[in-house]
Amino acid sequence: MATDLKCAKPLPLKCGLVLPNRLCKVALAESSTGKDSLPDERLLTLYRGWAEGGWGIIMTGNVIVNTHDIGAPGDCAVDPNLPEATIV
Repeated sequence: MATDLKCAKPLPLKCGLVLPNRLCKVALAESSTGKDSLPDERLLTLYRGWAEGGWGIIMTGNVIVNTHDIGAPGDCAVDPNLPEATIV
């Protein structure tokens, strides 16, 4: 029975947060950003699907902190020169 699997049981963390299960979506290079290397609807849809999929924890993919060091087209990057209202 699936509910007997250890990975399906809640996982309490030392900080007090309890994960609903032990399933983890690891960090990936999604390569799904829009203009200015910022998240767009494609990336939001991707993460929304994972969030609704029942994962216990979701680790974000590559988020580059310097737009000059982007590893591949579509990598998400933070540009400190953009107005704060632009960054989701």
